[in-house]
Amino acid sequence: MGRQAAKLLLVILIVLACIANMDAKGRQPGRKTKAARRKGVTSLIRVTPEKPGTLLVGSSINLACSSDQVVNLTWSKDGSLRSNDTTLTLINLQSRDRGVYVCSGHDQNGTSLERRVKIKVKRKMPGGLQVTVKSKARGNRISITCKVKGARKPLSIIWKKDNQKLVCDDKKSRPKSSLKCKQIQKKNVYVLKLSRGNRIQGSFSCHARSGKATGKGIVHLPHPK
Repeated sequence: MGRQAAKLLLVILIVLACIANMDAKGRQPGRKTKAARRKGVTSLIRVTPEKPGTLLVGSSINLACSSDQVVNLTWSKDGSLRSNDTTLTLINLQSRDRGVYVCSGHDQNGTSLERRVKIKVKRKMPGGLQVTVKSKARGNRISITCKVKGARKPLSIIWKKDNQKLVCDDKKSRPKSSLKCKQIQKKNVYVLKLSRGNRIQGSFSCHARSGKATGKGIVHLPHPK
C-alpha cells in the first residue's frame, strides 16, 4: 500500500505541475488574444455611423470611414466593390441591401486592414412612414431634404444631429458654436438649410410622426477634405 500511495502521489504532483506550467504560458506578458489583436487593428479605421441599427425599406443612409494611418479606403459588400471613396451612399434601401459592409485599406507597411458595419433592413409595418433623406452641398451651405410618404394625419418633423435635437428658430438659446440652420416645409417635403463655414459634419436624421405612425431617415455628412 505504501508504494502504491507514493506512485499515486507522484502522478498527482506531475499533473499539477503541467497545469501550472500551461497556465503560466497563457498569462505571459505581451501575449494578446486573437480578439484583442483584431480589436486593436480594426480601431485604426473609424466608421460613422458605427451602429446604424435597423432601417426601413425605402430609407437612405450614408456610411463614412476615416483613418489617420490607413490609406486607399474603399467600401465593399460580399466581396464586390461598392465605392472607391471613403463615403458610401445607400438610397432607397431594399431587402437585398441588408448585410455586412466592409471599409478596407492598407497601412504604410502594406498590411490590409478593414472595419465592418452591419446594415439591417426591414419592411415598413402597416401604418409606418417612408422617410427618404438626401443632402446637397453648394459652397459653404448644405441643404438636407426629408421626404415623407404614407402620412394621413397631421405630420410633425424633428431634426436631430448626432442623436441630439437640432433647434433652429430659437437664436437666443443657440450656442455661438452651433450650426446656423433654417427649416422650410413644402407639403410633405421638409428642407433643412445649414451654414457654418466648412465645419458641417456628422449624422443628421429626420424623425417623422403622423398619429401613431413613425419613420426616420439618416444622412451622414463627412468631414470636409
